[in-house]
Amino acid sequence: MFQNSITSRQKKFCEGFLFFPIRQLKKYGGFIYKQYSKQARIRPLLDMKIPSLDFHMSYATVLHSCIEDQAMPQAAKILSRMEGFYSLIQQNPNDVSDLIVHYYQELTVCNNVVLRNLKDELAPLLKQQKEDADYITQQYDHIMKVHRLLKECVAQTRNMVNILDDYLSQVPNAIGNEQLGALLEEVKHLYSTQQRVCLLLRNWEEAKMLHTLQTYYN
Repeated sequence: MFQNSITSRQKKFCEGFLFFPIRQLKKYGGFIYKQYSKQARIRPLLDMKIPSLDFHMSYATVLHSCIEDQAMPQAAKILSRMEGFYSLIQQNPNDVSDLIVHYYQELTVCNNVVLRNLKDELAPLLKQQKEDADYITQQYDHIMKVHRLLKECVAQTRNMVNILDDYLSQVPNAIGNEQLGALLEEVKHLYSTQQRVCLLLRNWEEAKMLHTLQTYYN
C-alpha cells in the first residue's frame, strides 16, 4: 500500500494498472490495495491520513468546548430551576414530584462529577506535543471509560423527558405545569447536547480504531 508520484517506478505501475488484468488489486485515489473482505473498510482507512496526535487533539478540542460551553451550563440551569420550585413541589405534590427529586440528584452527579471529570481529562490533551504519545493514549483510554458513565446520564435525561412529557399531556391544567413545561424544554435541550457529546466520543473511538488499522497495515 503506497501513494503514487513518490517514485517513477511506482508512477509507472499505477499507470499500467488500468491496462493489466490485476483483478485482486484495487485502485483508490493514490493507493493500490488488495481487499480481502467486503467489510474491510479499507477506503475510510485510506482517507485517514492525519497523525494520531492531530485527531486526538481535534476531538478533545471539540468535546471540551461542547462540555464547557453547552452541557455543563445547561445542566446547571436545570438544577437551579429545580431548586427554585422545590417548595412548590412540597406544597403541591404530584405524580412526578419524587421523580424530579431523583433526577435532581442524578443530574448533580452527572454535572459535578462525570462531566467535570471528563472536561478535566480532556484539558491536558489540548496542549500535548508529539513526545507525549504514551500519555495521550492513557488519557484516551480513561476518557472512554467515562464515556460509559455519561451514557447512563443520557438515559436518565431521556427518561425524565418522557416522564414530564407524559404528565403534562395527561394533566394539562395542574398547578405548577407552567414551571414543569419550562423545565421540560430545558431538559430536552440538555438531552440533545448530551447525545452530541456521546456521538463525538463514539466517533473518536471509531477514528482511533481506524488509525490503529492504518498503522498496522502501513
